[in-house]
Amino acid sequence: MHVVVCINHIPDPEAPAKPFKLDAATNRPALLRANRVIGPFDENALETALQLKDSAGAKVTALTAGPATNVEALRKALAARSDAAVHVKEDQAAELDSAAVARLLAAAIKKLRDVDLVLCGRQVGDWDGGQVGPLLA
Repeated sequence: MHVVVCINHIPDPEAPAKPFKLDAATNRPALLRANRVIGPFDENALETALQLKDSAGAKVTALTAGPATNVEALRKALAARSDAAVHVKEDQAAELDSAAVARLLAAAIKKLRDVDLVLCGRQVGDWDGGQVGPLLA
């Protein structure tokens, strides 16, 4: 069984609010020095995949789309015992809508071949969109 887990690298939701600022021009967060983590809902999906690895011998691949900083999320997934990691490098991912991100992830999953299950968190932990998973399905 091959399980792909889609993860996102977001500003730490447990971080204090003081370093958080909005960029006035883009109306998006200016990621100053805030720590970034795997989103909490994506962590749940990763944990489910790792349980399948333990119980059914599944191969787990972590997948993310976004800028080079997302590599850190993949490192964390590998440290948690994922078998492989795939990064779809897209520096403009912050400007992409949910449908475009889902298309990027779908194309990467097709290239992986022999994927039995794709897991996503219920929603992204920064904007709480909840659209990529259903669109990817």
